[in-house]
Amino acid sequence: MSNQILTQTRTRSGTAPWLTNLRMRIRTLPIVKGTGNTLFLLAFFYLYLYIQRNPIFEVTQIPATAIDNWIGFQPWGLGLYLSLWVYTALPVALQPNLRHLTRYGVHIGLLCSVGLLIFVFWPTSVSAAVGPREGAVHSP
Repeated sequence: MSNQILTQTRTRSGTAPWLTNLRMRIRTLPIVKGTGNTLFLLAFFYLYLYIQRNPIFEVTQIPATAIDNWIGFQPWGLGLYLSLWVYTALPVALQPNLRHLTRYGVHIGLLCSVGLLIFVFWPTSVSAAVGPREGAVHSP
């Protein structure tokens, strides 16, 4: 691209170039991106919950911090928590082509694998800090 194109504030259609680029990225490979992201998250959370329920090593209890005790659970914060589904899908949706999408997938897969391996060898829990959860199964 020439510098002239990069410095334009509007395209011929009157749309800002960044908005045109954003639309193009989101419209590229939508089935591959949507299906791949869904399958990746299902696999990750299956493994995460399996590791959590079947620890190999002793579970380290993480105590509540002063901030935890000060803030506690706030119902209005649930929206921020649920935004996880937006910010995990957004990087996938914004990949411009299959090559970049594949590269991103490999890197995020490696990052998640490292996180899961850490959790395998150093399982942690905040259960003692937050108290029992409704519906949880407790061992005697």
